Amino acid sequence: MISYHWLMISSAGFVNHIERLFDEKVLIGTGWTAHESMRPLAYSTLADLVHHVRTSLPMSDLALAVDLFSKNIHDDSLPSSIQTMSCKLLLNLVESIRTKSDQENGNVSAGPVLPPSFPSSSLSTLMSLWLQGRELLMHMLNVYVLKFKSIAQQQLPAMLARWWVPLQTLVHLQFPSDCIHIFHLSASR
Repeated sequence: MISYHWLMISSAGFVNHIERLFDEKVLIGTGWTAHESMRPLAYSTLADLVHHVRTSLPMSDLALAVDLFSKNIHDDSLPSSIQTMSCKLLLNLVESIRTKSDQENGNVSAGPVLPPSFPSSSLSTLMSLWLQGRELLMHMLNVYVLKFKSIAQQQLPAMLARWWVPLQTLVHLQFPSDCIHIFHLSASR
């Protein structure tokens, strides 16, 4: 609770310096003990900070956040709660990326909307910023697809092997007394 209030009060001061916190050496340090024990807490605190200031972040900092938390989703050394938090943060960043892309570059769905007097020298910069927002969103979609693929290939077979009730048991099922028997069979594996 105290960290939440601290974040709300001081988060505005971090917006100008948040890009430094996306560097893991600055956020966590280089020591083995800090890396092993403080890493989940550091990522959780950084995710809270990014969540609260996401509308104030420039596109470059949003890109750094997407990069860091995308890596966390696939890092098996992190607890599943941190991986889940990283997934939620990326979903919360989608709207900020779209809004920031609209504010800086025009309508995302149709490409940048240019006024008639727009200088042609700035067109390449405008298009690159618009494409950066689009590429970030596509990268995030790819991260989720790869995570679902790894779940399907690695974790789902282990869960099915542990909790699968043989089909023969289900064929002769008589409710409700046999339901308790099946639950005990599954739990004892």
